[in-house]
Amino acid sequence: PFSQCTESCIAHLMKLGESRLHEEGQSATPEIVHLKAAPDGTVRAIVGRSAELCDISLDSSRYRGMLSRRHAFMEMTDDGQWFITDLKGQNGTIINGLIMEPERRHALRDGD
Repeated sequence: PFSQCTESCIAHLMKLGESRLHEEGQSATPEIVHLKAAPDGTVRAIVGRSAELCDISLDSSRYRGMLSRRHAFMEMTDDGQWFITDLKGQNGTIINGLIMEPERRHALRDGD
């Protein structure tokens, strides 16, 4: 999956965990999202279920109503630290089993 990277690819997000294919006994390949820097050098993305409103759209058919159209905002700072901000969706954002406070940046680590 990383063979599709270009020089402008800054980071990768990989969906971990079991997918519907895995549960049905088929082999599943992790989904990789290639992130690139904006012209101003920033790396940020809005995540949600709407392909029109988000940089990264996720399939919410398995858990209907759990994912907002614009759910969370992710950004990488100049020093390489990643943060996520919940955008006040109806169900909130959960990181490592904890519900995040809406509109407050939360630092991310590998595997979160």
